[in-house]
Amino acid sequence: MRWVSKSRGYRDPFLIFSAVTVMFMNSGILVFAVAGTIDAQYFILAIGLLLVKTITDFPLLVSFSRFAGMKNPGWIIPVFEPLVVLITAITALAGNFVRNSWKGRRIQ
Repeated sequence: MRWVSKSRGYRDPFLIFSAVTVMFMNSGILVFAVAGTIDAQYFILAIGLLLVKTITDFPLLVSFSRFAGMKNPGWIIPVFEPLVVLITAITALAGNFVRNSWKGRRIQ
């Protein structure tokens, strides 16, 4: 949330593009999953987007997991990817609307 709350100050176009892309992808997956309760086509779209996101994230997450000392991280990534989507979307919203502090300093 600390990084998200500071996002208004970001000026690097690539960083902004990356952050907005991640936010829209995660939010889109959630919106289509909820809409899938009304029409199954939206749920299928949510599953497709989640699959694309998982495939895209997989190499980076495996690399980081090995760096962090996990022996065989490949199986855990697809299992927890839906949770990552939920946490990322909630953090993106909360970081922009909830005031927080870091190391005793209030983040504007």
